[in-house]
Amino acid sequence: MKYALTHCYTDHNKGDAAIIISTVQLIRELDSNAEINMFSTFGPNDDQFKNEHEFIKTFASNLYPGMFYQPRPLFSRSDASRLLHFVWIVFKFSVLMLTKNKNILRFVFSKLELDGISQFMGSDVILSKGGSYITTQNKSVRQSLSLITMLYPFFLAKRYKKKMYIFSQSLGPVVGVYNQWIMKKAISGIEKIYLREGICLEKYDEVRDLNGRVPIEVIPDTAFYFKNEEKLEVHSVPIDTAKFNVGFTLVDHAFKYITNSDVRIEKIENYKNAIIETIKHLIDKQDAYIHIFPQVIAANSHLGHSDVKISQEVEGIFTNLNLGARVVYHHGDYNPMQLKNMYSSMDLFVGTRLHSVIFALSVNVPSINIAYHGTKSQGILGAIKGFEKNVMLIDDISAPSLISKVSTLHEQRISLKAGLIHENSILNKRLQDAMASIVSSI
Repeated sequence: MKYALTHCYTDHNKGDAAIIISTVQLIRELDSNAEINMFSTFGPNDDQFKNEHEFIKTFASNLYPGMFYQPRPLFSRSDASRLLHFVWIVFKFSVLMLTKNKNILRFVFSKLELDGISQFMGSDVILSKGGSYITTQNKSVRQSLSLITMLYPFFLAKRYKKKMYIFSQSLGPVVGVYNQWIMKKAISGIEKIYLREGICLEKYDEVRDLNGRVPIEVIPDTAFYFKNEEKLEVHSVPIDTAKFNVGFTLVDHAFKYITNSDVRIEKIENYKNAIIETIKHLIDKQDAYIHIFPQVIAANSHLGHSDVKISQEVEGIFTNLNLGARVVYHHGDYNPMQLKNMYSSMDLFVGTRLHSVIFALSVNVPSINIAYHGTKSQGILGAIKGFEKNVMLIDDISAPSLISKVSTLHEQRISLKAGLIHENSILNKRLQDAMASIVSSI
């Protein structure tokens, strides 16, 4: 059978790469002869398309540019240049909505794009892979255009009567009457939605309104199924497992949604101080060795920040305190299998990157997630017995609250680890059953 996997993002976001690979692993376990074509979120001339799919594309039959993608400056860094490119993108993909005649399409699409269109149209099933990208934070034109970009593959599949599923994805919030209307228009009529968190149905009316129009089932995040393959998890990072090791991932969160600059600065300092004081507590009280990992190194990750700057900053603070041997930032472009392998050597894990926590939980490491975007953390951890309360909101974080949460995690670590072994078997079975349902429907 032939499968198309849409919305594939950069290798530099290790969680997203794991989602993509896990989806492929699930398909191939059920359909050993599967042809799986990946479709990027980037255009054919984008450097990120050319350079940032090196790991995930080895798991695909082929990788193609996105079915509608974000514009880039054509001849300068100006907004006008970007706008011209956007107009061109809208035009060419509007033509595709009107016809799939190659003699016409070759005037607006490159050969690589035409090959991708042919593979998309020839697919037995199209999967919108997991993550959280069908959302808007406000009613701005920029947010609406971004939403349309993400929804285009759904409209294309509907136009040419292709079977399409959403697999292990968060939906919402979608803010604005127009945005909600176009989201429902795009998604209504697909085969099924596999939500990765039931809280989306509870919290967002626009998602709940889809119930009845499209069958909906709640399943775990696909990355819980992520498996190591062909020794790709081997790394050279020295971790002494005889010591008490605690892993961290740190988002360089800018709190851009807060308009008051004084409040925004205060929030940033509260977040950093909570991390620093918690690390001090772990060293002083638990004789811990702290490992900071680079879960996201993409230049255009959430809110425009990667994890590198803040990780280096925190490491530097402890180096200046003569604790450099205790707090190490493992800088490098590690593949997600290597990161998961490193996380398995931790005794506890504190992650602001959700998928770093999922990696850790999937190898039975008790973890806490500091949530900074939407409801995905609450929904995903809330479905794992024993971890329902192991989510802290970054807006409310303080040193005493994080230290208290980490202390409780330390006290309960043995029973939590034992519970995770059972929970992971359940999570994996639910993912297998969901994919089996899709494969058997073809």
